[in-house]
Amino acid sequence: MKTAKAVKKLVAGVLAAIMCAGSAGAAYIYNPYGYVRYVEDYSNVPSGWYTYPVVTLYAEDGRSEVFPEEIAEAQLSVGWFTSPEVTLYAADGRSQVFPLSMRSAQLTVGWYDSPVMTVYALDGRSAVIGSNSLDAWLSVGWYKEYTKMYDVNGNSMDVHWSGVEYALANGWVCEPVFLNNVPQISYNDKLLKVFPDGKYFREKAQADACMTNVTVPVWLMRKDGTKYPSRTTIKVNSGLANDVLAIFTEIYNHPSKFPMKSVGGYSWRKTQSGNVSEHSYGTCIDINPNENYYVTYDGRPLSGSYWKPGEDPYSIPADSIVVKTFEKYGWGWGGTVWGEYADRFDYMHFTYLGG
Repeated sequence: MKTAKAVKKLVAGVLAAIMCAGSAGAAYIYNPYGYVRYVEDYSNVPSGWYTYPVVTLYAEDGRSEVFPEEIAEAQLSVGWFTSPEVTLYAADGRSQVFPLSMRSAQLTVGWYDSPVMTVYALDGRSAVIGSNSLDAWLSVGWYKEYTKMYDVNGNSMDVHWSGVEYALANGWVCEPVFLNNVPQISYNDKLLKVFPDGKYFREKAQADACMTNVTVPVWLMRKDGTKYPSRTTIKVNSGLANDVLAIFTEIYNHPSKFPMKSVGGYSWRKTQSGNVSEHSYGTCIDINPNENYYVTYDGRPLSGSYWKPGEDPYSIPADSIVVKTFEKYGWGWGGTVWGEYADRFDYMHFTYLGG
């Protein structure tokens, strides 16, 4: 309905430009059925036509009234309807169209304004409700048959209403746990966020279809050490696009103005050991690779030249805003994510899945 109205408005605008009406009284007029006419003099508008888009709404008492389109949505919240008929729903799954005048009576004999569902109280009571009132019931201590619950580590599980009380007593909650205003989620939930079926991509074409380009703000640095704002584009998993933009925006806005001369994301490739790289999933980002090398535990470089935080401004310090911001959003840094005694460290590398 909104699309059709938008098209009509666009057509009206195009026609106005083409006709180039010279009269100050020329205008487009509208009727409640969606038709638009051009008139040279709107001071003599035919009956049933208006100088602004309108819509007809209906009341249960049989009244109908024409409202300006821009306020029609507000009227729906105070007892008006878009049709003289209404679809109601029964607890057994049936739906039926009734005259609007019969709505109130039908609501008293087991019909509902929206598809029906059952909610439960911890004392064993149950209630059949219209699904459009679900949030109101949940806010006063009722539960769906299965409720998603969370622990402090970001794990989640679907809990039957009869087990909610036990779960609450053991530290589970009904809302995601947040760290620094970012919800913490489990590894399984991470997989579902970045893979359509929760399973790793098996081939490049499958991965390509799930990638998107994200343009983010960064600081660049001149040879004299002065920094200036710029933007760079990174290809990442589409499920992480909003997170990536938020991460780089927070880093950019920090007073340290950490410079990024090279940023890389998605690339379908294998690791040196022959396994599929996490970069193939679009869930890793490398920053300034030359100054943040990939190195074995005994100091043998595998990629990049060195890591000199505090000396080279492009090297990423362990306590930097870069590391802290990625970790805030659930990413790990290659300098610490595999543990103190890992066989290698990748200081350029930020990983969502830990690879």
